[in-house]
Amino acid sequence: MVYVVLLYGLIGDNMAELIKTINMGDDIVISTRNVFKSNSSKSIDIAQTTGSYVIANPYNEDGTMGGNVTIYPPSQAMDINYPLVLKSFRGTIDLYAPYDAKFDYIRKRLWIADTGNNRVLIYNTGTQLIETIIENQITYPHAIAVNLNTGGAFIKGYSGAYGLVYGANVDGVQGNRFEFDIDMIGSSSTSSEDIVDLITMPLASTICFDHVRDRCWWVYGNKSYMFDTRNQQVNSYDFTLNGLYSPRSIDLDYSSGNAILIIKDIASKWYMVQMSRDNNQYLARAYIKG
Repeated sequence: MVYVVLLYGLIGDNMAELIKTINMGDDIVISTRNVFKSNSSKSIDIAQTTGSYVIANPYNEDGTMGGNVTIYPPSQAMDINYPLVLKSFRGTIDLYAPYDAKFDYIRKRLWIADTGNNRVLIYNTGTQLIETIIENQITYPHAIAVNLNTGGAFIKGYSGAYGLVYGANVDGVQGNRFEFDIDMIGSSSTSSEDIVDLITMPLASTICFDHVRDRCWWVYGNKSYMFDTRNQQVNSYDFTLNGLYSPRSIDLDYSSGNAILIIKDIASKWYMVQMSRDNNQYLARAYIKG
């Protein structure tokens, strides 16, 4: 069976999330796995080897900043009643506004963007202990792309007045580091805290990794970026050349290596755009009705 887990936002007196699991074989929703949440989740990821999924919640139940990371086990009978809520670790490490959490299911690890604390935690899902803390390297980490080939990850955040993608190896030690211009926000400040805040973080889906070709992709401002770990080159593409602006997410077609983005035009109409795998050619777009 092939399953997909979807996250729906619900509007009412209180914001809530509905996590729905769908059997793609017969297109039937598994109702026993519908999980309602009263806080606003920012990312979702699935461990391909176990079927467990993880939700990053930067907000508390009352809407204040704080939140947690919650892992739901694959059992349909158990996951509503027995999720693993990660908030504090041994009473000394507390999460604050985590915006993303991604599995390295090969090594039984979970990378957590502890956004409000300006750090990234590597959590062992087997021992349920924190293995590594990456701190004093990146401000407001909010999106993670795990490199399943090496066990490392690429982390998107900020450094001073610049955007930053921080490459970490399996031990959390810095490898590649890329700073990119964020002047498009319209600030002349030299402090990232004056440019962004926890309320306006980009989506966790603004970075991804092509494990087939060892390439990391991310979007920011009006551009897409692709870093090829094999030749150590970065290619960028400016979508304003095509009358498009502010891509909000990026994903990959692993068979071709092409990137798929969600982006808008000057009239704020949204499109799905396909880019060549080398990030140097705009291929096609389709209007998203909404």
